[in-house]
Amino acid sequence: MNCIVLDTATEWVALGVYAHGKLWQADAHIKQGHAEYTLPQLRQLLEQAKLSLAEIEVIVVGNGPGAFTGLRIGCGLAQGLAFAHDLPLMPVSTLAAVAASTDADYPLVAMDARMGEVYFAAYQADAWQQPIVSPQLITPAQLPALPAQAWTGCGTAWSAYPEPLQHALQDHQLTISPVAVPTSAGLLRLALSGQFSTVSAEQLSLLYLRDKVALKTHERR
Repeated sequence: MNCIVLDTATEWVALGVYAHGKLWQADAHIKQGHAEYTLPQLRQLLEQAKLSLAEIEVIVVGNGPGAFTGLRIGCGLAQGLAFAHDLPLMPVSTLAAVAASTDADYPLVAMDARMGEVYFAAYQADAWQQPIVSPQLITPAQLPALPAQAWTGCGTAWSAYPEPLQHALQDHQLTISPVAVPTSAGLLRLALSGQFSTVSAEQLSLLYLRDKVALKTHERR
């Protein structure tokens, strides 16, 4: 399967081209330069892989949750390429992509959502479409009940909210992974799992979980 993998829901861009059993990667910490970085790098990756867009079979795209602007940039680019070249899209959860970027059996994903909240989900490796805890927006102190497993924490929230998260999990065996963001290898792992369906460009939907991006004045007091 020749594919492009792309996620721009965080301050990092996860970007890769997979063909002939090899992944060409251009993952990078971008902060706010997603639009300027992604398309030129994609062209370079296609050149390295000696592929044209006509030879791509599917675009794998992280559909959130994450930053509003970043999500729209990545998904807009994926849709534009899909429309222009009649390609299907394979939307995958950004949280699942973080989990799949680890080698943990039971990855526990917590991403900093700002405003004192985290995007949270729990997985069993290779069962990405049946998360133990589905993606949700909560405070670090509101973690749902979890089975007694040896969990591996991954995602940006473990450094942003270490004490409340680890306190909430004090009765569980927990190891913290250095993996904090989705990677192109993680996205590819999801794509090759065979668990995710494709959609047309107009059918792509984003998983925001949050309907506002800033606190009102009275909420900041």
